[in-house]
Amino acid sequence: MLQAFRTHKRWMMFIASFFIVPSFIVTGVYSYNRMIQNDEQIAEIGGEGISPADFDNAKRRFLDAARREQGSQFNAAAYDTKEARAVILESLLNERALALEIANSHVQISEAEAVNLVKHAGVFQRNGKFSSEAYQNYLHAIGKSDAIFVAELRRDMAREVLTGAITRSSLESEFGAKILWDVMKEERTVRYAKVESKDFLKTSAPTDKEVRDFYDAHPDAFKVPENVDIEYVTLSPASYTDISVNVDEMKTFYEQNIARFTTPETRRASHILIAGDTEEAQKKAQNLAATLKKTPSRFAALAKTNSEDPGSAKQGGDLGFFGRGQMVAEFEKAVFENKKGTVVGPVKTQFGYHIIYVTDIRPSSVKSFNQARAEIETLYKNNQALQLFANDAETFSNMVYEQSESLTPVIEKFRLKTTQVKGVTRNFTNELITPQVVEALYSYDVLNDKRNTSALEVGSNTLLAARVVAYHPESIETFEAVKADIKTILTQQNAVMKARKVAEDRLADLEKGKTASVKFGRAVTVSRQAPNGLTPAVVNALMLAKVPSKVSAQGDLDFYIVDVMSSKLPKTDPDELAGLKSQLISLYMPSESRAYLASLRAKYDAKVLNKDYELP
Repeated sequence: MLQAFRTHKRWMMFIASFFIVPSFIVTGVYSYNRMIQNDEQIAEIGGEGISPADFDNAKRRFLDAARREQGSQFNAAAYDTKEARAVILESLLNERALALEIANSHVQISEAEAVNLVKHAGVFQRNGKFSSEAYQNYLHAIGKSDAIFVAELRRDMAREVLTGAITRSSLESEFGAKILWDVMKEERTVRYAKVESKDFLKTSAPTDKEVRDFYDAHPDAFKVPENVDIEYVTLSPASYTDISVNVDEMKTFYEQNIARFTTPETRRASHILIAGDTEEAQKKAQNLAATLKKTPSRFAALAKTNSEDPGSAKQGGDLGFFGRGQMVAEFEKAVFENKKGTVVGPVKTQFGYHIIYVTDIRPSSVKSFNQARAEIETLYKNNQALQLFANDAETFSNMVYEQSESLTPVIEKFRLKTTQVKGVTRNFTNELITPQVVEALYSYDVLNDKRNTSALEVGSNTLLAARVVAYHPESIETFEAVKADIKTILTQQNAVMKARKVAEDRLADLEKGKTASVKFGRAVTVSRQAPNGLTPAVVNALMLAKVPSKVSAQGDLDFYIVDVMSSKLPKTDPDELAGLKSQLISLYMPSESRAYLASLRAKYDAKVLNKDYELP
């Protein structure tokens, strides 16, 4: 099991995140269609054509993946462009190029290897064991059979073998990582003095003419995009607040779901682990068990000195309370079949030999109906609200469409409250006003004919209908409305310029040997990784300066005069250097992958035959 994890760790990460195919290709199973006529093909690769049907299938899979990733922010219209078509077609060509290369390179993954990966994937584990139920639930969620899923996994594992070998072959040298180490870890000892722009604010106010000139010169800065004021209503299970409680039904629910209100038995135990499967380990465990069965009071002390479980040895072997299904089977059986105060063992597991001390027992307990009543009532009301919503959703949708002149009918029927939002631009979004809602608000019927939007699903079991109350075309804010803001901006700019001049003059004095105008603080150590409170711009300036030297640098609104005194490089840490190397490989891997895929497309003579699918 451990070796399987080590060998397939990267693939398991893909499975665990519910994404099987590498990110640079489109998911799904493709098929060749050799019966398509050349004039119907939109592209070809390796002598095989890609038909419009092939493209449509790839686009559907692409949109499904985007919909899962983006959730409520997904907007299908955004993918109905020439650029999107070109990207999807390129992904499809990449997919076929990889398949051809895998076949020609004789890369094969057996069904047994794929099944083994599934069985050891963390997402399908329950209590440390493969769960058939979890696996079947996953297959149901993605709408695939076991046979198709394993076939796809074999294909994707083969792709990973091929592409992983290529992308990992780059940047094997330590050179890049060493340079990055030096840049990040170099430490400089500095002193600095600060010139703050706030000290010049009182003398930096602009004239009225300067304010007006700024306004006239920057009209785009004061442009207000077109926007609408809207009102909307939502229907969801939360809309049903006056649900009456049926006590008899609540009691029936309680009786049918008694396990939900049952706290299972838990036990507390300590153990001493003697790792290994040798006669020596077994004998040592037997001797310890014999001693402790006579004198259980010595268990904690002997656990600290003998147990090879680093997680519990320091606590005298104590594992705390745990329930069934949390320990390996042999260990659990020994704990739950013995009385409190019993020393058991040695018990052999995959980890070695255990001497176990059952220290406490919390028996199973069941909440009475009255004790669980508040919880049951909440569950009951939630279930009733969900059922009412399911019953009313279609009526709500029909009413906002059929009586589209107003939201009043649904407000009155379902006793809903309206919400007003002003200034909704074409780029506006929040939790409920999704891109789909905004698109509907700016449609002709809603914007010009003052119709309701259709009922839009904006969340789980949440429908929204909206209408435009007022439309505001693009405009420019008046001078009087923004005059005060402009004055604040120009005052700050003038103060910064004065602070800059003072800093430059003081640096010039220092270079001439005049030190009276500059009072440095205490010396501090600074690096790019540990800036010691300095802004990145200041740190970058002092790290690039000669040693020793004096420099000035701007940090946000203030200026620093820095005395760079000395520099040193800490001793290289091999582990951190290896980590930097991995980061560099990860950083460049996407570009390496794209370059590799481009070379495969060229190798197998990929051609786009329809100009509507070419990148503009």
